[in-house]
Amino acid sequence: MLSMRHVIGLSVGLFGMCELVYLFVQVNYQVYYKPQHHSVENENEQDLHEVLSLLPKDRLNIWMMPIRSRVKAQVKKSEILPPSVIDILVPNASYIWKEGQDNYVYRYYDPLKPKLFNLSETNNGLFTNFSNVLCFGHGTNATLSSKGKSCVCVSGWSGAECAIPHVLNKSRMPIGIDKMKIRKSPRRILHAINVNHEVDMSEVRFHELSDVVDVFIICESNYTAFGMPKNLTFLSLLQKGFLKEFQHKIAYIFLDHFPSGGKEDGWVADRYLRTFMGKKALTQIIGYRPDDLIVLADADEIPSSDVLWFLKMYDGYSEPIAFTLRWSYYGFFWKGPNDKHTQVTSAATIAYVKYVCDSDLIKLRRPPKQLNSDVYRSAFNRSVLTWTIGPPQGPFAGWHCSWCFPPQGIQTKLISAQNGDFPRWGNFKAKQSLDYIKGLIRDGKYFDGSHPFKAIVTLKSDAFYAPSYVLSNPKRFSYLLHNPYRST
Repeated sequence: MLSMRHVIGLSVGLFGMCELVYLFVQVNYQVYYKPQHHSVENENEQDLHEVLSLLPKDRLNIWMMPIRSRVKAQVKKSEILPPSVIDILVPNASYIWKEGQDNYVYRYYDPLKPKLFNLSETNNGLFTNFSNVLCFGHGTNATLSSKGKSCVCVSGWSGAECAIPHVLNKSRMPIGIDKMKIRKSPRRILHAINVNHEVDMSEVRFHELSDVVDVFIICESNYTAFGMPKNLTFLSLLQKGFLKEFQHKIAYIFLDHFPSGGKEDGWVADRYLRTFMGKKALTQIIGYRPDDLIVLADADEIPSSDVLWFLKMYDGYSEPIAFTLRWSYYGFFWKGPNDKHTQVTSAATIAYVKYVCDSDLIKLRRPPKQLNSDVYRSAFNRSVLTWTIGPPQGPFAGWHCSWCFPPQGIQTKLISAQNGDFPRWGNFKAKQSLDYIKGLIRDGKYFDGSHPFKAIVTLKSDAFYAPSYVLSNPKRFSYLLHNPYRST
């Protein structure tokens, strides 16, 4: 009979073999992917559970992870890459699920078997009745409004119902705001984003916009924009509990291939990300109406929730809609010369996206010279004329924070970037140095050696400095709020 010491030694040896097997699987790009419930499905796994039961508890929690990460069917190299062995065995502790925690939508999600997202009706309780006067909750001072016979607006809002954000009053409109009317029922907002490794900015996005957005369309590929295989970082975090309070609002789109010609011409890959996301999303989401709104953004762009509330509640504006965004670099503390801003065409109704853009979101982002808008105009009686929210000098319709990562994140972005927008700085080894990147952040320099970021803005000098969630969590986002490499 084997002694306990022999059993423990045998079990450790078995785990060494398991790790080798996982390494072999990683090399061959085949993996058991979908995390399953903790049931035992066969006798071999039962035996392994018995061996595990002999291990010390502090090691058991780590070594159980590979068992929880199995799935019945293997997947091919062209479909998905495995998580790293280290990530399986010792995942980020803040996202480890423990027995007794509540369920969340993406814990056992299989990207190869996508589920339909049923878009439900949005909340109608956005207005409060004060003495038979309806006032928009977000824009109204409830205490003062309850004492009078009209809506008293908080700072940044105006209009009879306090439903017009300040930025609208500063924007040039093809159609006068007096011609726009509050809808009987709010439209739903579908917010579409391609993601790579923008974890912190995604956290900010969801906390900023979850009240006004009805579904977040998250598209992730197992290839970088450069065409290199990669792990599904975002999905892996969702499965571990990231954003669990918002997961019921996520429609996850898995792009399992790289477009032909994308390695030679990076703009082919760039366009295809949005093309695939738009066409796939409108088959994976059900229950939408033609007048619901799609809002497209890059992962480093966050629209203002105030602007989205207006678009959600009002009818009568023209489309597509462009946003003027405050543009900052490396963090919210650097901005470009002459208050350089970003202006992107970002929003339109689903009817516009389907009939004018052929469900291709790149045609919303970068409209071709000839748009097939005649059928849309006649069928829906809507104006096709770009409306830009926000003047160049501000107030703005949102934030664009370029290269806003810690140095390691900037390094990853350099390596992952598309083969376009030359020079491709990721091709230069020296540019990948963390010390070099820290110097860029410290001094406000760009990769070409220029010093274009002339102004350091501060919380006191810029009313639109950063999203409110960032400002409310200064320790969490200190590297975005203050230059971490400058003492003053």
